[in-house]
Amino acid sequence: MNALLETAPHPGALVLNVNDHEGARYMISRMLERDGYTVVEAITGGDALEKARKLAPQLVVLDIKLPDVSGMEVCRQLKSDTATQSIKVLHTSAVFIAPEAKVQSLNSGADGYLSHPFEHEELIATVRSLLRLQEAEKKLRDTAFELQEANRRKNEFLATLAHELRNPLAPILNGLEIMKVTRGEGAAAASARDMMERQVRQMVRLIDDLMDLGRVSRGKIELRKQRMDIAVAVRSAVEISRPLIDRQGHALNVQIDEPLFVMADLTRLSQVFANLLNNAAKYTPRGGQISLRVQRDGQDEAQVSVRDNGIGIPEAMLGQVFDIFTQVDHSLEKTQGGLGIGLSIARQLAELHGGRIEARSEGAGRGSEFNVWLPLA
Repeated sequence: MNALLETAPHPGALVLNVNDHEGARYMISRMLERDGYTVVEAITGGDALEKARKLAPQLVVLDIKLPDVSGMEVCRQLKSDTATQSIKVLHTSAVFIAPEAKVQSLNSGADGYLSHPFEHEELIATVRSLLRLQEAEKKLRDTAFELQEANRRKNEFLATLAHELRNPLAPILNGLEIMKVTRGEGAAAASARDMMERQVRQMVRLIDDLMDLGRVSRGKIELRKQRMDIAVAVRSAVEISRPLIDRQGHALNVQIDEPLFVMADLTRLSQVFANLLNNAAKYTPRGGQISLRVQRDGQDEAQVSVRDNGIGIPEAMLGQVFDIFTQVDHSLEKTQGGLGIGLSIARQLAELHGGRIEARSEGAGRGSEFNVWLPLA
């Protein structure tokens, strides 16, 4: 056998071999099976269409002259059906061998054409070429879908950003009017100042989040690491998140099994845990339960777990919750304010510390658990 054909690049690929001539059908099936392909046979065009729709083969080797429907019509139907149009079609014929027949075959949607008789090497090389083309087309479709999805999430994020940045402006303008009318004196003016200060702090927090995301994404964050008990960062995170947790009426339980030392930047590690606590508070309906536990995992890692009994994460979203522009439930996020980028920042900061982060959930309405692992120092 030709050395070029010694290793099959698509082992087990399903090929539908359609031919009403028993000898030709047998020969083609044996050639394909010898090279590692799984072969299903059909004798008529109607049978071929039924099996193609049911079995979804990667390739159909389709003789043009069939007893019921011509191979060209079978090809047209396969290519016009969204369920089968990605199947590659290789026309074969011992009768229609003139150049115009090949042109007609390709115009019907066929991806290739071979005239009988052909050698084993010629058939296999053509099949492999068509399957490579199919793989490339699938990658392009997948990439296009991912780009469309990323663009959709980006647009949603920008809309949320505009909403969150504009929200504080109206009360600030109202506060300025009150200050103008009262000349900055009295209880109304004091209340207006407090309100304006809160709104400005909210805007600063949003802008800080955006700047952090930009710095982390570009690798511009410089960590000031020191050997420290991870409990110090946990207590700092609880202090940061406590106002939101209390405002939502959540109960927070913190359990630290033992002192565990890591090399970390206190500010940034606290940010990781605070982002996880804030996420739990935002995505848990009022009066929920949140727990944080610090424990040793094996001999060389510290594990910090943040668990809640909130809305949970659908299985399809588990792999995306750390992606920028991704939110599980927009309605709850908007009630608390924020851009939904906290988990993305948390993951990148954890990785900068040599750690990793993982989300778990049994599904919608079943709560969530986020685990961070960091190497012990």
